[in-house]
Amino acid sequence: MQIIIAGVGSGNNLNLTYEARNAIIKAKCILSAKRHESLIPPGKKIIRLENLNEAVNLISNESEILILVSGDPGVFSLMPFIKNHFPEADIKILPGISSLQILCAKVFETWNDALILSGHGRELDRGIFLNNVLRNNKIILFCDDKNSPDVICKWFSENNLNLNITIGENLGLPDEKIYNGQPEDFVNNKFKSLCVILIKNPETVKDNKYIYDKDFTRLENIPITNEITRAVILSRLQVYDKKIFWDIGCGTGSISVCAGLENINLQVHSIDINPDAANLTQINAKNFKLHNINIHAGNILNLMSGLPKPDLIFIGGSDGDLKNILDEILKLENNFKLVISCITPENFNVAFEILSKLKNFECVQIQANIYNGIFMKANNPAIILSAEKV
Repeated sequence: MQIIIAGVGSGNNLNLTYEARNAIIKAKCILSAKRHESLIPPGKKIIRLENLNEAVNLISNESEILILVSGDPGVFSLMPFIKNHFPEADIKILPGISSLQILCAKVFETWNDALILSGHGRELDRGIFLNNVLRNNKIILFCDDKNSPDVICKWFSENNLNLNITIGENLGLPDEKIYNGQPEDFVNNKFKSLCVILIKNPETVKDNKYIYDKDFTRLENIPITNEITRAVILSRLQVYDKKIFWDIGCGTGSISVCAGLENINLQVHSIDINPDAANLTQINAKNFKLHNINIHAGNILNLMSGLPKPDLIFIGGSDGDLKNILDEILKLENNFKLVISCITPENFNVAFEILSKLKNFECVQIQANIYNGIFMKANNPAIILSAEKV
């Protein structure tokens, strides 16, 4: 089976490459979205691209097929989907002109130094997106009706972000428009669904590589995992490749903040039965300019069903109910890594009994004595257990 995936740019003949035009002329069967059908001459067999699962079945019935995709096949297109579903096929890629290239050319900007993201036909997590905007000088975002430029600019305006915004609408088409301004200039505008935003941030956030206990806002009766123990816990969590993290018993929020800083694309859910602790975690998240930390005040046993399924869980506090919490967590159908920090023998016994039966179980005790300016002040020893539920 031979599959050709051709980028057709904006769908305008003027943006169509010579190679793509020849492929359309020679093809017997073409899979295309409705808005690209004007590029196809009469007499061709056309499969309308409306449902991806149906498309897979229709493609399977053809020995040769040409698939037309917007822009360039290497930029948020169907190419990975086709490769995954037809691993044995002879696939050829014909590059096209992406709308991000058109926008950058119009405003004399390079795009090789930009972070390229998409909210077109996919979920765009607000907190994770804002994290990236704060930490990058230049971002290019593909929009759609849901994640439209006015919605995106409202997020920026609500967070008082000082950004320079360029919006390209219907790029490469006869009714192309380009707008320049600040986020607040566009919050009440309405845009077509085919938009690209160029975001320039002159005041990027520079995160500290190591966070000390003194860097956190504290309250007297709310605990914090000391920085030495925290470093060991983070080494066990390995947040760099995770997507959804539950921090149960978040306290001051030190684990949530450090995890959110290590992986700014991590969706963090910080849970504490004490509303003061939940509020303190929110304050510390704001202090570190983190938008990927979601705060939940309440009992995890009551909140669990409403949270997205995690691939990483840390339990630093359980309010004396560790066994019930673990029993409920292990009923989750998905796989995840679980890390627990214990300072009482009771919690250690419960955690050891349950986690030692799971895959890749590890257990370490750490005692951190920290110099306070006069003498070495002892901290409570902590036992850190980790395992994987698969």
